Amino acid sequence: MLIHTDLKWISNAALLYKLKQKRKELEAQEVKVMQELRILSADQTSTGGGFLFAKEIRKGAIAYQEIPVLRGLDLEVYRKDDVVYFKLSKI
Repeated sequence: MLIHTDLKWISNAALLYKLKQKRKELEAQEVKVMQELRILSADQTSTGGGFLFAKEIRKGAIAYQEIPVLRGLDLEVYRKDDVVYFKLSKI
């Protein structure tokens, strides 16, 4: 593990952390406002004031583990490549 003491790295890490915290706050507000708009729209597609609040339905995910014919089969051969990502947390 690399340990950084330079101010540029630390300030970027601090900024990213603050932005992620703000995003969490905004996402919580978004959920609250979305719920209120669903109630006001009677859970239906609605328009008003130049806005469209559209109800869309996506098919659910397939629960492969519940398919009897697939039990015991090695599905790992169908797995795509790993995805690399970085996560910042406060320590």
